[in-house]
This record gives sequence, C-alpha cells and structure tokens, in this order.
Amino acid sequence: MLPVNLVNITDEYTPDDLSFNSNYKCIAELYNINNSKTMTEIINNGFRDIIKYNFDSTLNWHFFKASPKLIDSIHDSYILTTIYLYKKNVNVWTGVTLFDACGIMYSDVSWVKPDKMTIENLKYQQLQFDLAELFALKSKKYINNEKINGIGERKMTNIYNLFFNEFMKEQKECEFETNYGKNISKVLILSKKVDKELLDLKD
Repeated sequence: MLPVNLVNITDEYTPDDLSFNSNYKCIAELYNINNSKTMTEIINNGFRDIIKYNFDSTLNWHFFKASPKLIDSIHDSYILTTIYLYKKNVNVWTGVTLFDACGIMYSDVSWVKPDKMTIENLKYQQLQFDLAELFALKSKKYINNEKINGIGERKMTNIYNLFFNEFMKEQKECEFETNYGKNISKVLILSKKVDKELLDLKD
C-alpha cells in the first residue's frame, strides 16, 4: 500500500503539450487524452495496478497487463515507471521531515507483444525499473541531507522535479544506447553498472 502523501509532478512542471517524453505520450494515446490538465489528473489518480520496487524480487511478464501495441515497430514491450518521494515522518523537536522514496511501475499501462516475452527483453525492462529505483534513492538521500522542515514544501517539490528530470534523461539515453533493449550486450553492461549503484545507495 503506497503512502497517501506522495509528492507528484506538480502543475508548475506540467508542460503545455504532451510531447515532453515518450512515457506520457504513450499514456495520452492509450487514454485518448488531448490536454495537459487531464494528463496530470491521470498521472496522479488514474492508475490501478502499481508495482513498488522490491530488491528481493524481479519483474515477470505477468506485471505487463495492458494490451500490446502490435503496430509499434520500435518497441517489443513497454514499461511505464516513475519515482515516488514521500514524507515518512517529522521530528517533533526540530520539525525536520524525513523522506522515503521508491521506484514505481504502472502495470496497467505496461505491455509486451506476445512473441517477445523473452528473457533478454525482460532484462531490459528490469533495467528500466532499476533506473527508477536508482533515482528514487538518489532523491531520498539528497532531500534528507537538506533537512527540510514543514515550510519547505516548494523546495521539496523542486528537488523531486530535479531528480525526475534526471531520471527521464537517463531513461532516454538507455533507450538510445541499447536500441530499445535489442542490444542485449549493452543492456547487460548498463544493468551491472546500475546494480552497483543501487547496492551503494541501499539502506
């Protein structure tokens, strides 16, 4: 069960159009959304099946519940992930808020083509999920070092958006470097690198 006080993408971050990244463009197409306000509402409230990152388990194809886009010639499968940063508790003496964070997968908009349920393809999707967790942990470490009190909500949101933007940039680079997972040797190299970073950041 996810905490209710999640720090989501704010209105000030939401762009005027839906082309700012492939993740949300995909959702827009799936739900026939044509304006950014509705897009924000879907992001914040519209998903049913949310998978929280777990160090002790890996992805399987059962988590990819959306109907595949068979006419998509670029993707063999698609995973929608993001980072969630949320308030864990507040020190009653200092007023400093302690935050936690995790990578999230939206299962009901993630999909795989029936003939592409391979081990190699799943490794690529796991890499994408690992990246979400990595940037979630980076945001958690950074924001807790800032020792934000109750009046620092805008600062908190700015930090979230900073790491979210970095996550999206890294995800795009991963897609390019691996040719959307088709270059499995590159997938394995990046997976090894990300695994090491995750272990260094894990509590």
